[in-house]
Amino acid sequence: MAVAWNFPSAGPTAPDFDFCEKAYGHPLLTDCQAAAALLPRGSEEVEYIWFGPGNSEDPFELPAVLTVGTCQLTLYDGGSSSTPSDPFLIAPDAIRNMAGGIIKKCVDGLTAVPLGGYITSNISNVVEYITDPSTNIDVPLPKGVTFLILSVSTPQAVSELASPGDYHPYTGSILSIIVLLKWLNTPAGSAADAFLAVIARKLYQNLQAMVVGGRRAWWRN
Repeated sequence: MAVAWNFPSAGPTAPDFDFCEKAYGHPLLTDCQAAAALLPRGSEEVEYIWFGPGNSEDPFELPAVLTVGTCQLTLYDGGSSSTPSDPFLIAPDAIRNMAGGIIKKCVDGLTAVPLGGYITSNISNVVEYITDPSTNIDVPLPKGVTFLILSVSTPQAVSELASPGDYHPYTGSILSIIVLLKWLNTPAGSAADAFLAVIARKLYQNLQAMVVGGRRAWWRN
């Protein structure tokens, strides 16, 4: 029996994005609805903290995993490469909306065959950092330069496709395009022009080496 779920009417707001990925398997809609219904509720911001390698059963420790039958929801932090990130403040209802959005698009709506996928929140934190001319792009991303990713998949698929915010080529392509467009709209000959040219080239070179299921990060030096 399907569990009632109030899907949001709109997808993510740019630069956040969602993406359906066949490598994430074919979770069943009823299982994903049931998993999403179990996510914490609340309109007030709370702390989501970094748990460490492996997955946590605590919904407020990242990466957090919730599995019902064929459907696994996984909440990650992405981008912060050198140290655990600061606690991430976000309302649980915003996480529920992320889950509703990616389930509606990939499991329920895109094709006749349900697919998994992932969705981001607050990737603007990373965009602002990597396009700031004062940034040293040759060192690992610092603590706090992070964003949230929620994936929907089958339990079998997720172990090989963890942290799509860092390692999935689609994330690399989105960030590469954002930087490229910002560079093209920057006055030629300016300091920002020279800086963004370097960043655009770096992200593009990294993107060429990224593969689905690989461990080449979009920010890798």
